[in-house]
Order: sequence, then C-alpha cells, then structure tokens
Amino acid sequence: MRWRPIRQIHSRKPAALPKVLENLELAKELLGSPRRITISTVIEQWNVSEVERLLDWCGEQGFVFAAQSAQMEKMPNLALLKNPQYQALVDKIIERRRNGTQPINGTPRTIETLLRFGDFQCYPTMFPRVYPNGDVFYPCEPLRKVAGNLLRDGSLKKIFARGKRIYGEIPPCQGICYLFGNVLSHYYVNDFWGLAGILSADSGSQPFGTTEVWTN
Repeated sequence: MRWRPIRQIHSRKPAALPKVLENLELAKELLGSPRRITISTVIEQWNVSEVERLLDWCGEQGFVFAAQSAQMEKMPNLALLKNPQYQALVDKIIERRRNGTQPINGTPRTIETLLRFGDFQCYPTMFPRVYPNGDVFYPCEPLRKVAGNLLRDGSLKKIFARGKRIYGEIPPCQGICYLFGNVLSHYYVNDFWGLAGILSADSGSQPFGTTEVWTN
C-alpha cells in the first residue's frame, strides 16, 4: 500500500504544520520509538477523508493512531452513522487494529462502541480529567464542574471528596458522551474487573484508573 505524505493533508492551521512535523521528529528521536507517541484526532463530517490519510500516515511512521468523533455539547453527531465514508473509515480502523497492521489506541470492541455510538455505562472518575492549568472536573469534564486544582491541592482523592460535598454523588449515566476514557471505563469494569454489579449497587463508589491530562 502506498500512503500519502502528511504534507498533503489539509489543516485549519497550515502554517503550524511544519513545526508540528519538526516536533514529532524530535520526539521520536528523544523517546526512541514512534510507538511512544500517540496522534489523536477528532472525526467530523467535513474531515473524514483527511482522517483516513492521517491513519495511513501514522501507519507509515509507526505512531499510535487514536480517534473519536466530535461531540455536540454532550452528544455525538448521529448523522455520521448515515455517512458511508465514515462507516468505511471505522471499518478500516477496526480491521487494522484487529489484524495488528498498525498500532491503534483501543481494542476492536472499544473502537466499535466509541465510533458507532454503542451502549455503555460510564464510570467517569476512573479517568480523571485534568486541564493544563491543573483544574480537575467532578465527576466528568462534559458537566463542566470543577472540584479543585491538582497543582494547588496536590491530591485527586481530596479533590473528588470536595466535589462530592459540593455536587453530590456521581449520577448514574448510561453513556452519552463518546469520549475514549468514558467508553474504556465500561470495559474495565465489565470485562476486566467484573465489578459492574458491585458498582451498580453503590453508585457513589467508583474505581480510579489513570489520569487524563489535557493539553492545549
């Protein structure tokens, strides 16, 4: 297969592209392996073909590819499911992940749920969201409720305890925000740990996983 070079991919900030490529080359040299770098993208109606080219380029360079769909407020764009080009792209991503053709974030099942908006139960505090300024959201970023600042408070446990006092228990959520960490939490609880029944009985008790740090 012949993949197009990244410079043929359109960008809303084309002037920044050479610097991005330069930084990626430097990171690859410093880290010693492209598999330690994840290229994350957001799929919208207008950029499906561009994301496909990015997928190919990541495969060529050895970077880990990650994708999720753009959210409209807290909801996915269900119109994407009626887009044949989008469906073909999802098939391609899942096939490459299943066959091990290239490094792709997630498993075939999590990718299927994430990009085709399947049912899942969210456990939001498993993957805390930390913004660049240190703000931590409780119980999750889409609700836009900040419970504390990790740089100032120094403890996620302390921040979540404050969030619980201010905003109450974590509300039950039948997965409407198709963000990778949210979907992944469902599979950790149900498939990996088998804790779904226990946590359903105690909605205020949710496990901790890794922290997701957002950068500008």
